[in-house]
Amino acid sequence: AGPRELPCLRGAGADPDRARDPGFRWFAAKVGVYGLLLVIGLKLRFIMREWTMLFRKLAQGPDAAVEATLDRSIRFGRNIAYLYWIGIATVAFLGATKPF
Repeated sequence: AGPRELPCLRGAGADPDRARDPGFRWFAAKVGVYGLLLVIGLKLRFIMREWTMLFRKLAQGPDAAVEATLDRSIRFGRNIAYLYWIGIATVAFLGATKPF
């Protein structure tokens, strides 16, 4: 069975003119923001992995340099997390309202 015989695949990107239709721009924006969110999520995972190493060093005893590094990392991670949540809200908004 080819794609022409499966009704669920009809119109699934087969017509390039549909992609230029203004009604589909919201979807492109939604996918773009979602892709950015995946990158931000990966960055957050790497930041949190760094935290485990820093906490292990702090468990051995106080170290001002490690505490300063952890403080900077937590502040940066917090800001990225805020951006992540704003992005999630943006994806939800684009999907619910289809503004353009």
